Amino acid sequence: MSIYSEKLTEMLGTYDDTIANTNKSIASIDTQIDELTEQKNALQLGAMPEIVVDANVILSAKGDYVYTYGYYGTKNLIDFNVYDIVDVTTYVSSTTFKILVTDYTGTFTEDVSVLCDCGVDGIKISTVASSNYGQDEFFDYETTVILNDSVLTSNIVNACIIAYSYGDDTDLDSLKTNFDFTYDYITKEISGAGSYGLDDMILKLTTGKELLTANVGKYTSAKTILPEYAS
Repeated sequence: MSIYSEKLTEMLGTYDDTIANTNKSIASIDTQIDELTEQKNALQLGAMPEIVVDANVILSAKGDYVYTYGYYGTKNLIDFNVYDIVDVTTYVSSTTFKILVTDYTGTFTEDVSVLCDCGVDGIKISTVASSNYGQDEFFDYETTVILNDSVLTSNIVNACIIAYSYGDDTDLDSLKTNFDFTYDYITKEISGAGSYGLDDMILKLTTGKELLTANVGKYTSAKTILPEYAS
């Protein structure tokens, strides 16, 4: 028997224990994934909605506002900004809308944040490139607003101007801080800075489980294939 045959025989003798131990590791990972998923649900379905309810109580006393707070899962909308509904708007192009009669150029100033409700197409957010007020071809006075991003659709209903950002209201600031922490707890990637998210942990554990499962298959096949060469 060659030294290689001896090594193959030695390897074959370990496979039953290796398969058993690997299956135990897979079961342990399943337990960890289940626990992390329960934690995620507790945050996403428990804490976050309560924070949003508290925010609505404050906002309901402030006026006719809409806000981006609470858009869980839409990462470009997690900033807590409150927008004041300005007026009914008319679609011009993917970057431009107009508001009849009233001069809003003092409101839609350069770089100010704008939220547009595009109905079935959802909420669109951009900033103002420029605005002007004057007569159109029908001699109707209107404010024309041009955005920096091509986000608008023909289903636009109204435009909203930013009325709050972090630092403007102590109570809302506190809720924003709590919401962002909870959101980060779920969504952030694992890093050496101590910032991690449950989604990333679940993903990495799932990847590890898949590798271990593949190894069980490999070891099982080896028990059938290698004996021929270990004698």
